[in-house]
Amino acid sequence: MATFTVVMRPEDTGWATYAAVFSPDGDDVWDGAAFVPEDNDAIADGAVDGVERDGEPGTYDFETPEGITAVGTYPVRAYRRIGGARDPATDWVLTPDIPQNVVTIATGAVEIEYTPGERAAGTPEVVTYPRGSGLPIRATPATPTPVDGDKKEIRVGVPGLSGSYDAFNVADGNLTGDFTAGELVANPTAAQSAAWSLVGTLRVEVWHVDGAGNTYPEAIYRLDLQGTLYDAG
Repeated sequence: MATFTVVMRPEDTGWATYAAVFSPDGDDVWDGAAFVPEDNDAIADGAVDGVERDGEPGTYDFETPEGITAVGTYPVRAYRRIGGARDPATDWVLTPDIPQNVVTIATGAVEIEYTPGERAAGTPEVVTYPRGSGLPIRATPATPTPVDGDKKEIRVGVPGLSGSYDAFNVADGNLTGDFTAGELVANPTAAQSAAWSLVGTLRVEVWHVDGAGNTYPEAIYRLDLQGTLYDAG
């Protein structure tokens, strides 16, 4: 499941918190089973509880409901529970210390395409990634094609600068997928993707690396980071 964070002031510690998750268009709220028209009962039934982060008073982490699995961004409204049960009519709506009325979350995987065995050419396309989300990046060929996973690598970083990118490969255990169909899945951690810099040259690339000098990119995308996702900071 995806996670998201609401950052309040350090003195806002020890609170019981919960968050309502809305449909991508903001019209409906999750009631525990489906997105329905917003009302207080639906919010109370479908909200998720927050957990205050150890060593970071006033910082509350949430997980998306298990039933929300579609790729997308979902607005969230967080509350401080005043009584013993959720009551959106009287509970406090939280405004993070770095002001924003909602945070957003994303779920699923960021999708890109590549052509096994062919060197990438042309102007890179743009793909959006929610910074700090830890979402996987899945690369698939237009036509399913078996590949040797040990000879594939997904790289995220600044091209042309040694040591300036994160590499995802089978040897390091952070590249998985259905190699019989050519599927490659890079699995960054949330902390790793939070450290990716908001620069215009940031890229995600699929590389063929056979160890015999026959190394080349099979796909090049410019990575457009959404820096407000998951982190009010």
